[in-house]
Amino acid sequence: MASLARSLRLAALWVALAAPLTATARTDRLGGSASLANCTEIVFVEQPVDHFNGGSATFSQRVCIHDGFRRPGDGEHSPVFFYTGNEGPVDLYVNNTGIMWTLGETLGAVLVFAEHRYFGESYPKLDGMENCMAYVSSAQALADYAAVVPFVKNRLGLDHFHSKVIAFGGSYGGMLAAYFRLRYPHVCNGGAVAGSAPVLGFASSRPDLDGAYLAISQGLEDASGQADPQCWDSFLAAWTLISLLAESSGGRALLETELGWCSPLPPVSELLSTLQDVLFLLAESNFPYPSDYIVFATINKRGYKLPAWPMREVCAHVRQPQTRVSLSGNRSDVRFTVDLHEDPKVQIEVDWDAARTTDARELSSLSSVRDLVRGVGKMYGMLYNITGDVECFSATSDEEVPSLAKLKKEEEAHGKSTCSVDAKSVGMLDAWGALVCNEGFFLVQYLLRGLGRDMYWPPSVSRSSLANSSYEELVLAARAEASCSSYRERGLYGVTDDPATLDPLGRWPFAQYMGREISQYGSKIIFSNGRYDPWSAAGVLESQSDRGIEAVEFAHGAHHTDFMFPTAQDPPSLREGRAREERIIRSWLVSGQGNAIPASQV
Repeated sequence: MASLARSLRLAALWVALAAPLTATARTDRLGGSASLANCTEIVFVEQPVDHFNGGSATFSQRVCIHDGFRRPGDGEHSPVFFYTGNEGPVDLYVNNTGIMWTLGETLGAVLVFAEHRYFGESYPKLDGMENCMAYVSSAQALADYAAVVPFVKNRLGLDHFHSKVIAFGGSYGGMLAAYFRLRYPHVCNGGAVAGSAPVLGFASSRPDLDGAYLAISQGLEDASGQADPQCWDSFLAAWTLISLLAESSGGRALLETELGWCSPLPPVSELLSTLQDVLFLLAESNFPYPSDYIVFATINKRGYKLPAWPMREVCAHVRQPQTRVSLSGNRSDVRFTVDLHEDPKVQIEVDWDAARTTDARELSSLSSVRDLVRGVGKMYGMLYNITGDVECFSATSDEEVPSLAKLKKEEEAHGKSTCSVDAKSVGMLDAWGALVCNEGFFLVQYLLRGLGRDMYWPPSVSRSSLANSSYEELVLAARAEASCSSYRERGLYGVTDDPATLDPLGRWPFAQYMGREISQYGSKIIFSNGRYDPWSAAGVLESQSDRGIEAVEFAHGAHHTDFMFPTAQDPPSLREGRAREERIIRSWLVSGQGNAIPASQV
């Protein structure tokens, strides 16, 4: 893929629910917003490090149980809502998965939150283990969950057949919830709710390679929530101008001043990529209420929130009236003209990745240019200067993986397989990157952008490559080779790193979990997606109600917005979607072991 390090940064945005949201509902029974303190007990389940090939090594998996919602009349038939933990400590999901707390109280469910292996406190002893990173995988995690369910049922006296288990998960956890239902239907016997789960994001399912950026662009709105084409055009103009400004000393000085960037500026391609990537984060967090979700997950700052509907504020920063900046020409073919309505007018001709102007004036002297660049700087600062105390911004190289940098850098790697690093030195990105390499979890719906369907520029591939390359060739060309092998050099062994065995086309995930065939062979799964969410480009968006596959799409939803606690600011589409989810879940709880009752009949 486009370097694994950059992919990891995008995947870190998945650390879904990883921030301590404060806009949460409160229940009398909880006496406050949900937290790890609300677990009626925290248990550690002894799990084999390798479920499939034997061995004596084990680790303790942390599990939170809340048993306070059970109804006396349900007895051993009480349902279980089971969170399939993803790439983070379990308390992050306990704190923020509002859908389980609100529906769990309504439906009398036992809540179980299982921590994913190699995250939080659920680590095996790595130092001295042979090929210690070989066992971080979705397949091993699902086997863990399949063992946790009967453990919990035995502990609480629940009937193994009649107590329905419904899996919940967001992002990667949503993928796991769907896969849990597919691979262990006798354990996950009630159904699964997969929020913002990009199960169609592997190359084997052939999602649009620019799909994430199309979703982001289509979420550009004005203050009233209406589509804002002028915002789209302002961004296209801004990227073009930044590229041209970087060619002169006066232009670079303006960029440093108006963007608030540290000197010296990085190469323009890196600068543009850094500025554009923040839109991915803001789109994920395009919630109807102020939220610290992305703030905490990306810059680890508590007490600071993005505003409600942050993408609308993005447009307010960059939107330029057509009387100052306008576009004409063929945007879909990336042949357009940027008109700067100065006196006299300045025109910039754009043809794919080339931009030029014949005007002799220095662009940095034009007020329309300064205002537009300043707006981009304010957009970037919405997140990265949310504290208001950042003197200047700087870019992080794609090749940096900060947590890996802490590990041993000098060690002879060849011929060794015994790990020499303590688990405490292995961060979330380390574990996630190993899983990606081990199982071919290379998602591709964000590999390309700027191809004429979004508000990005320049295109990430040449016009000839796009026209003459197959889908698979485009995927392979955008992938980096080296990142999976970086573990070996740091005393961590077992990560799949041989180019001959890496799986960038996602063949293993397809063989294990299916792709688009989920709708044909799966049953009792809700796939929920928000239209604003970049990950929705790889989500299941069409229902197959005869199979019990229900797609719930939120017109005004971002990254698993429906999993958050309800708020008074929720738009009607979100409230209606949540009500539909509840109807479907209720139908699962009253149906037999076969397919779900279609929601229309509930």
